[in-house]
Amino acid sequence: MTDVSRQLLDLLATLWFVIARVTPAFIAQTEPLHSPDMFNPQSTPAHSIFDLSILVLKVTGIILVVVVTLLFYAVLKYRKRAEDNNHEPPQVFGSHQIELAWTVLPILGGD
Repeated sequence: MTDVSRQLLDLLATLWFVIARVTPAFIAQTEPLHSPDMFNPQSTPAHSIFDLSILVLKVTGIILVVVVTLLFYAVLKYRKRAEDNNHEPPQVFGSHQIELAWTVLPILGGD
C-alpha cells in the first residue's frame, strides 16, 4: 500500500472508531420521550417485537459494516494509478443463455 492509501485507511478506521464510541453517549444524553417509545415496550407482545427489531437492527448493522468495508477495499485496490497508461481492457459481452434464464425463471416461479 502507498503512504497516501495507508493514511486514508488509518483516517477512516479512526473516524469509524470515534463514531462508534460517541454515538451511544450522545444518544444516552438526549431527553426521554413522553410519547410511546419503541425502545421502552410496555405490553407483552411488545417485548417480543422489540427483541426482534433489535435483532434485525444488529444484522443489518453487520451487513452495513461488511458492505462499507468491501467498498473501501475495492476503491483503494482498484483505483487509477500513475503507472496506468489509459489502456482500456477488452470488452467482454454477456451470455444470452444466462440472461434469458434470469429473466424467464423468476417469471415462471413467481407467485
